[in-house]
Amino acid sequence: MLLRQLLKAEIWQLGRLLWVVVTSIAVAIFAFISTPWLALASVGSIVAAVAYGARRERLAIVLAGPPDWLIAASIVAAYILLSTIWSGDRRITALTALILALLLAAVHIVARAVDRLPADWLEHMTRSLLAAFIAALIYLLVEELSDDVIKRTLFWPFRAVRWANGAITFDRSVVVKIPPQSVKWNMPALGFLLWPALLMAALQLGWRQARVMQLVVAAAAFWVMLLSDHKTSQVAFVLAVVAFAGAHFKPSRVRLALMGLWVTAFVVVVPLAHAAFNADMHLGRRVGSTFAARIILWNVTATEFWKAPILGVGAAATKRLDNERNAITPAPTPEGFTYPLRTGPHAHDVFLQSWFELGAVGSLSFLVFGLLVLRTTRHVPPDTQPYLLATFTTVFITSAASFGLFEPWFMGAYALSAIAATLAVAYRTRLSAS
Repeated sequence: MLLRQLLKAEIWQLGRLLWVVVTSIAVAIFAFISTPWLALASVGSIVAAVAYGARRERLAIVLAGPPDWLIAASIVAAYILLSTIWSGDRRITALTALILALLLAAVHIVARAVDRLPADWLEHMTRSLLAAFIAALIYLLVEELSDDVIKRTLFWPFRAVRWANGAITFDRSVVVKIPPQSVKWNMPALGFLLWPALLMAALQLGWRQARVMQLVVAAAAFWVMLLSDHKTSQVAFVLAVVAFAGAHFKPSRVRLALMGLWVTAFVVVVPLAHAAFNADMHLGRRVGSTFAARIILWNVTATEFWKAPILGVGAAATKRLDNERNAITPAPTPEGFTYPLRTGPHAHDVFLQSWFELGAVGSLSFLVFGLLVLRTTRHVPPDTQPYLLATFTTVFITSAASFGLFEPWFMGAYALSAIAATLAVAYRTRLSAS
């Protein structure tokens, strides 16, 4: 009887077309969180599914009249494309501009499509995304508690098969090790989607009924971050909770504070990089070895910035320029330093990276884009604003001391966060209208 009721439950009565859409969303979100390098593929599958569903439902998606934030972001993409003229790595800079343009188009298409989709579609799409997020969260928690037993088991057959002396051998004693840095890539993926998922939980279960579930999911996500030892994600989570709590009472003040911090980050990042290095914070045991290495490369990047302060060296060109300089004159590692005097592949700070690679012109455009994104949170339903401001805080802090701004998967992570937030707000707006 129970099995019969389950098979006849409303959740399964979706129709073939809607099943395609919700399955695509679920697979894309799970794939992204469990394997962040699939971010671009995840974005593509969601856009394709939503656009296909809207087309089959004969719903016209009107793309005219782009919002202000999209115009600002498009200016950044156009500037990056223009910078291929003087870029230190023209191929990668042009590719970065193309990827950014495609991701912006993807977010815009989804945003316009969800405004036209039926309410029941939005209900099932948000439900699918929430379910995929929880499944991925459980997967990451199991992996962290079991020393990545799932990945090690899946990889073992490929590592055990070897070619030796002209023949294939099978070594059963092979031990698969998962490098710590590969685990840390999952943390931004988890953090960027956490608050949109919590909003979707409230919309699915009701604001009061969802509180226990929200607390459990948030606590489990923070537990995973603690186990992964990714400090940036831990700090981002704590500050996002502060922003979320504050926005329940004064969302306008939290928004204004985030705007001020956003501007400040651009203004002080270069002198702050010099000040931290000059204060010898990278020496001794004053900070951890990882943060000490960041201070060194931040100072070198800030110093290199002054060679092209207006136009920059080109988006994502840092790695090639660093390799070329090191090939000519190997970077020294002074006594007591945990990292040589070089920039590395990127600045590990999107604000400093923006100044170095895009110069003052590109950084100003990027600054305006962030402010316009924050301004859009004024126009969404009040009960969704805390979740969106917490999402922005997470992305803001994670970007300030973590991965490279123009890494394709990281750009895809930004896009997926925006798509998830857009889907949640659209469903909330549709509920208010019904």
